[in-house]
Amino acid sequence: MFEELCERGEAAQRAGASRNALDCYLQARDLWRGPPLEGVPLGLALQGDLARLGERRLTLEEQCASLRSTLGEHERAIADLRDLLVAHPLREPLWAALLHALYRMGRQADALAGYQEARHRLVDELGIEPGPELQRLEQRILAQDPSLAACGAAERDARAAAARGRTADTGAARAGRRPPATQRPKAAPSSRWFARVTLSRARFGHRQCTRRYVFYFAYDLIGLMTTRARRENRTMAEAILAQPIDTTATPDLVDRARRLRPLLDEHAEASERLGELTGEIDAALHDAWLYGMWVPRSLGGAELDPVSSLRVVEALAYGQPSAAWVHMAAALAIGTAGSYLGDEAVDELFSGDRFPVIAGQGTRPGSARPRDGGHDISGSWSFASGIKHSTYIHTAVVTEDTGEFRICVVPLGQATLIDNWDVLGLVATGSIDYTMDDVFVPEAWSHEGLIEESPRGGDLYRLGIIHLALIGHSGWALGTGRRILDELAAMARTKAGRPGQLADSETFHIGFADVEGKFRAASAFVFEAWHDAWDTLTAGSWLSVRQRTLLRIALTNATWTAHEVAQFAYRNGGTTALRSGTMQRLFRDMHAGTQHITSANGVLRAAGQELAGLAPGKEWVFLGLEDIG
Repeated sequence: MFEELCERGEAAQRAGASRNALDCYLQARDLWRGPPLEGVPLGLALQGDLARLGERRLTLEEQCASLRSTLGEHERAIADLRDLLVAHPLREPLWAALLHALYRMGRQADALAGYQEARHRLVDELGIEPGPELQRLEQRILAQDPSLAACGAAERDARAAAARGRTADTGAARAGRRPPATQRPKAAPSSRWFARVTLSRARFGHRQCTRRYVFYFAYDLIGLMTTRARRENRTMAEAILAQPIDTTATPDLVDRARRLRPLLDEHAEASERLGELTGEIDAALHDAWLYGMWVPRSLGGAELDPVSSLRVVEALAYGQPSAAWVHMAAALAIGTAGSYLGDEAVDELFSGDRFPVIAGQGTRPGSARPRDGGHDISGSWSFASGIKHSTYIHTAVVTEDTGEFRICVVPLGQATLIDNWDVLGLVATGSIDYTMDDVFVPEAWSHEGLIEESPRGGDLYRLGIIHLALIGHSGWALGTGRRILDELAAMARTKAGRPGQLADSETFHIGFADVEGKFRAASAFVFEAWHDAWDTLTAGSWLSVRQRTLLRIALTNATWTAHEVAQFAYRNGGTTALRSGTMQRLFRDMHAGTQHITSANGVLRAAGQELAGLAPGKEWVFLGLEDIG
């Protein structure tokens, strides 16, 4: 029956009857129930059948998605294809179908970003470039080939029917007619409030509407309601609160970050001219909920694991290093505020329609003088990345009486900003200086700087602030280094055939292979170290001194290897690397990134002592080894 339906679908497809073909394919697909031949002992003959059936089923899924796109059901086709690519990330026909569907939907930038993602998967996993068909498809998208957007008769018929339906609806509205009462939805007496609550659940991935958030809405509007409406409103709120909350599901932030790469690249020059990210980038980071990467799930965040977090920052850095730098700094400050601050501060910070942006400086501390209910803080701080997009400041202090290291969160208006970010690289981060003088910070608005336990979150927050920073900077180095290598390779390909250029240079070939190998080794080390660390934390244990050492070395190694990549690219880039443009900006940004304290020689010196067994009884405190008595 399965084969018969497939054959009928293929015949209908050849005849141009796309809708009939899709219906046949869907019926054939619905006949499947789990893996083929499940529970059957497999000999050599059956193993061949198993492989054939698996391939046939996957081909059928590809055909269904392709037909949905032909019929104008682009969103459904894209969703199906992305699901298939999770299980089959190296299958080029799936990538081709996805790029085609994205282009037909008018999402040209996403289609090109999809090609780059496919290429990275193939290069990373197999060490090969995409095949000729996929490469030609990218060129057709770049050339805006009209045949790519062509739709079949079925799609034209569907569009025409939809247009006729809209015309009929418009005509009825103009005539003052309304649908029969039986067809109209019954309005709830508190529908406006209920819609806002529903929206809040959608904001949190349909799983995270906290009790505090629900009742903020309820009591905001309670005074406007009749007695009966109040009673019904409370009933609806109680029904929502009674629903179980799934605290394990998270949005695919890695995919969202990868989709932003074309936008980040497009706005890179404008961001440098402004000395900060453009409003479009800031809005996109909000819309994709990427600022909530490390916010606890109980507050609507993703509470994203370290390995996925690396991928997010890596993807953003590939699009624009400055944007990734701002994002990782803000995500750390926002997430740790939600996980470590007191209830009073958290209630205020996370009661809005979107996550607050918190930025500042956490390495060179100011001073704090304790007094009843909190601290008075003063100081001068530098390198407040992303502060021009923030509403609050995350800042480090040391208390005068005990020498305790603390992090304070204060409203932006409490600080004096000094617009002095005149630098070589990472220009668009806007990492300006700021000062504060005797600003009072309530107790709930500060926390221990070395804390590694959270009252609201899970295993992620046992990493503490410094290890979250290591994740961000590691992902940044990997994304920036990968982009430089890809830009250099593309430059070499465009010069192919010209005498004396990179494509014909054996020295370049050898050098490129060398830096590619070193970069891949550095990337593998980063992911190996973080996989191991996360396995330890999720098993309920604490990171060992050696694991903490390896995480620090993995970052410094990735940073300086990416720096070596940038040097190689500059030497071989000729005037393209010298002049204003993508390669020059990447070169400058990479060199600026090496100046961060997390990649300084002091960290490597301490790591070397621990690895050589020369630091008995010492443990990592921030970025150095100290005796623990």
